Amino acid sequence: TMEVVLGRPISRDDPFLRDEQPDWDSLKHIELGFALEDALGVRFEADEVGELTDVASIVELVERHRAS
Repeated sequence: TMEVVLGRPISRDDPFLRDEQPDWDSLKHIELGFALEDALGVRFEADEVGELTDVASIVELVERHRAS
């Protein structure tokens, strides 16, 4: 999902920090949040979308949602 939205291969081991990706702007950030919700069957709260800043934080947030 991240690869499709952000247009490049990404691995779980790649930190892929938002602050270091010029193409990961605010519009792509919102698009990514919606794409992750659809692909993974989770729903983020509005304030949680800001937490999606790198691969590790995305994995952690999705795991939290799936555990609850």
